[in-house]
Amino acid sequence: MTTQYEPTEEDVNIIAHQLKRRQITKPVKILRRCRWGYPMVSLAGCAHRKSYHDPNTTVEQQQKSSKFHKEAREQKIQRQKQEEEEIKDERPIKKQKLDQSGNYKGIKGDEEAPESNKPKKKRQSFIPVPGTMVWLTCPKVRLAIDKVEENGALNVLRQIYDKEPKELYDSHDAYANFLRKEMNDDQLFVQWKSANQVLDKSKIEEIPYQRYGNAGQRIQHSLKCLHAHVADFLGGCYEDKTAQRGWELANHLNEEGKVEDIEDLCEQKLPPITEAYLSTLDCSEGCAKCDAYSKSSLYSKITSYY
Repeated sequence: MTTQYEPTEEDVNIIAHQLKRRQITKPVKILRRCRWGYPMVSLAGCAHRKSYHDPNTTVEQQQKSSKFHKEAREQKIQRQKQEEEEIKDERPIKKQKLDQSGNYKGIKGDEEAPESNKPKKKRQSFIPVPGTMVWLTCPKVRLAIDKVEENGALNVLRQIYDKEPKELYDSHDAYANFLRKEMNDDQLFVQWKSANQVLDKSKIEEIPYQRYGNAGQRIQHSLKCLHAHVADFLGGCYEDKTAQRGWELANHLNEEGKVEDIEDLCEQKLPPITEAYLSTLDCSEGCAKCDAYSKSSLYSKITSYY
């Protein structure tokens, strides 16, 4: 029911605008769009490089700011080098030589130290994988889930899952299978599951620390955030029944932002999933928060700068 898209520069800037962030890591893919074509759910990227976004500055200001930060970094590096040289000059000269047991020990003098035959350990570099991989960006849906949580739905669901946690456990397992498929990279998945403690995909059974669910919590019976669950549900993880309950509650908000009979809604049988069911909270018209930015003259300036 969902169609995946390669994110464009317009998507990146709109998502940053939706999340009210200055810069974001470019998503790997857009998992779902609303009926108006704006990103609703995205799969997070793991790259260090971030896409620049600031809706309140011009291109000239961006270039000036970038140049300023670059010069500041160079000056900082130069100061650090000077401080290291000053400290080095004040220290007594220490060199290495072998003692009777064959170990090196520090001494003073002019005798040159022999070079070690031991191979230097190479530090393994890797890209850290964040705990939350699927992001809900739609302003309207985020606000609806905010209202659901304000109504105390999290506490009600927690009390239910304290007695019968199977549905929550199954939701965590469903998300893990969904994420592994979407990542299409066993090593990255193992990094996510182990909170970046295991880098070798062959050691997946030896993970000492595990993440559960899209919120990345380390306690299996914990329900941390409905936003994270609803994000993976709209993104295609339809077996996440915890998320569907959050979606049901969002669809039962009244005009005052209240949900009546939360306990009954949290325990009732869930309806079948259809495309119409997943589009119930789509805007009747193009969202002003998304539409205003994408059609602004500032957006055309930023895209031309890229």
